[in-house]
Amino acid sequence: MSTLPLVTVIVPCFNHEKYIQLCIESIINQTYPEIELLVIDDGSSDACPSILQKLAKQHNFDLVLQKNKGLSNTLNEAIARAKGKYICPIGSDDIMMLDKTEKQVGLMEAEPDIAVCGGNSLFIDSDNVISNKKQKFPASREVTFDNLFRFTGAGIVTPTAMLRKSVVIDEGCYDPSIPIEDLYMWLKLSHRGHRMVRINDVLIYYRKHANNTYKNVERMIKSILIIIQPYENEEGFEQVKQHYLRSAFLSAAKQKQKTLARDLLKQMSWRQRLSSNVISKAFKVLL
Repeated sequence: MSTLPLVTVIVPCFNHEKYIQLCIESIINQTYPEIELLVIDDGSSDACPSILQKLAKQHNFDLVLQKNKGLSNTLNEAIARAKGKYICPIGSDDIMMLDKTEKQVGLMEAEPDIAVCGGNSLFIDSDNVISNKKQKFPASREVTFDNLFRFTGAGIVTPTAMLRKSVVIDEGCYDPSIPIEDLYMWLKLSHRGHRMVRINDVLIYYRKHANNTYKNVERMIKSILIIIQPYENEEGFEQVKQHYLRSAFLSAAKQKQKTLARDLLKQMSWRQRLSSNVISKAFKVLL
């Protein structure tokens, strides 16, 4: 009988028929032997359910097909179902490096106070082409609440994360009312004193394509403002809020979402409005 801890890899899937097989195969082929693979299709309308049924039959993993419940609900149900000591949620369009699990388990077993371990990623596009854009990988480091809240250092790249399941359960898992589940979790855990680290290893290929959730600017900024509100008494809260409003405004302006951009502009401080790149975009959305 193996003495290695079990790791549950959780794959929530929604309409990723083009990418799901590569994702599953990267998990099946991990160098670490003790893996429980749990895949939940959250009401896909494409060929994902049939692809997953075929893969589950071939590789004998746990597959759940359900009506759409949203990502946070799906993750909470998967965590309740998971048997592993550690959990690794990964997007169904991303790809694991084959030694990802082995590297992270080694560190988290050696340092039991680590609640979350993340790493670096390489971007790939919808055609599996690795981005030629040079990426600066931060050195291994602790990830603190200040890093995450005030943008003073690299955070956790969500698909690279391995989490200690007991900590996630003790802290109440995810809030189904908040769409941006990762920022919510990282701020909550770090604010409550749980140790989070980022290692200087590339752990995944991170997919960038037209349907990425982060491109829905209005949904993102509304969720972010809800997520940061519990920390309104933290030093620098207003600057953090203005940073997000400015970033959302620039994204909305770039995507020619004029109504949203105008609304965001009204919420920004005069200092933010008078920055050079905001002024140039403001003229375009106000005309």
